[in-house]
Amino acid sequence: MKYLNDRDLEARIHSSEGFLLVAFLSHESVACRHFIPEYEKIYNTLHLNDSFNPPGGLAVVALNIDENPSETESLGVFATPTNLLYHQGAQVAKGEGQYSALALSDRIIEAVKKRV
Repeated sequence: MKYLNDRDLEARIHSSEGFLLVAFLSHESVACRHFIPEYEKIYNTLHLNDSFNPPGGLAVVALNIDENPSETESLGVFATPTNLLYHQGAQVAKGEGQYSALALSDRIIEAVKKRV
């Protein structure tokens, strides 16, 4: 999972042609540190799922809220972990709190199906 800064995140959101999952994490949070490996599982689960092939694909990135507080506030992220799903620059789903990789994967698939 690639970590972005404020400037990179804005550019990535607006230039993404497919789906973009952004994980807002705090490395000072025990819950977030525990959840970071789940994002790798999510990415692998979705990319190995032959029935999940959204137009433009799905990218997974993260933003450390401790290092990028201004972007976090402007996007309405006040808790960690928070996940925002974007499609072609528009936010299409939001999830707060911890989910298992399977539960979050299911939520992403459901949100993507509503958009395609």
